[in-house]
Amino acid sequence: MSRSLRIALPALAAAAALAIQINMAFGNGRVIRFDRQIAGPYEVALGTVPDSPSVGALHITLTIADVSTQEYLLDAVVVVEGAGPESGAAIGPFRAEKNLDDPRFYDVNTAVDVEGGWLVTVRIDASLGEAVAEFPIEVRSSSPIAGVATLLVLLAFLTILGLSLRAYLGERRGRRRRRRAR
Repeated sequence: MSRSLRIALPALAAAAALAIQINMAFGNGRVIRFDRQIAGPYEVALGTVPDSPSVGALHITLTIADVSTQEYLLDAVVVVEGAGPESGAAIGPFRAEKNLDDPRFYDVNTAVDVEGGWLVTVRIDASLGEAVAEFPIEVRSSSPIAGVATLLVLLAFLTILGLSLRAYLGERRGRRRRRRAR
């Protein structure tokens, strides 16, 4: 293997890993902070990915626990809807799905299209009765930094790939010429 190819392959792998990492959409397990609220006999915890929601995709993760025993409820019917800062800006209602990896969590994937103050309403129907919790969420405008970073990583990846291919083909041609010259 040529010296330039030995150098380019690890750089190529690092660029690919970075490109994949930048745009990866994270579901449950990546929630950094949960807001908690008591709603009737339940403690409702709501977290979002991204932690500071921006216009675009939004993942909402919830847990529902019995206030008196602190045990998670695994069989609740959880409905999530949201009202935006402008009339007509709304999400849902969506029935939150139990997370297959960890049934303590209920997940909703949606998108918000308006920045500003949103009010997310969580309706719970479980063994202890019905309850409603409301969580204010501040949605910010999208940052173009992630898109620009992804584009730069992609360009770096393609440049490294092109240079590596050029070096490999050049070395191969050189070997053929040397063989013919003998």
